[in-house]
Amino acid sequence: MSSYFEQIFGLEKSVFFSKYWETSLLQAKSKNLKTLVGSLGLDFLLSINSKGVECGDFMVIRNGFYCRKSVYMESGRASLALLRQLYEEEQATLYLRQVEKYDPGLRAICRALDDELYPATVNACLFLSNSQQRAFGAHFDTHDALIVQVEGSKRWQIWPSIVNEVASMEAPKHYTNRVEKIVAHTPPVYDKVLHEGDVLYMPRCTIHRVLSVGTHSSHLNFWLKPKPLTNFLGAKNEH
Repeated sequence: MSSYFEQIFGLEKSVFFSKYWETSLLQAKSKNLKTLVGSLGLDFLLSINSKGVECGDFMVIRNGFYCRKSVYMESGRASLALLRQLYEEEQATLYLRQVEKYDPGLRAICRALDDELYPATVNACLFLSNSQQRAFGAHFDTHDALIVQVEGSKRWQIWPSIVNEVASMEAPKHYTNRVEKIVAHTPPVYDKVLHEGDVLYMPRCTIHRVLSVGTHSSHLNFWLKPKPLTNFLGAKNEH
């Protein structure tokens, strides 16, 4: 049986690490996405919120900015009616971090990927949108990312990684001016629409911008985080 990595991301782990890891963009096609993750739409997110979500894990983004919690919280919990209104009528993007904490299926997938990608750890984030609005402007993340388009479509514009300019512990917000300058004066090296089942890998510190193409979209972002060296050595010594 194929590994979870190969089923979800569409290529063998050995090929990924030898040809793309930390160096190159990759677009592939998931082999078994729907069977593994199912439907991750509005009803899925509302169901999770009905059971309670930690405050820092769920966010609503409107017009490129995070909404105040008071916009959609009532009595300490997210109002499902307000979330539906924000999504369907006000074109907000719904963003859930660490989805594996709340969904058993994705928890099993992330733990299996942890085993397959040891010593890296894997977390999953879900973005749900149905609007022409951008959730964020151009930016980069300090972790490697494997994006899987679960439903609908999204346009991705990508500029080269600036990992050599980024101090390891500094937040991306400190590089906003640098990112804006690159995007303003340099055309993207990748500008394509991802459709259901498409997979995109971006090395850490890759500048990117995500745009709507006039349809709903649901995509998972799997963050790949190497363990700190001290933890890695300690774990190895225990075996």
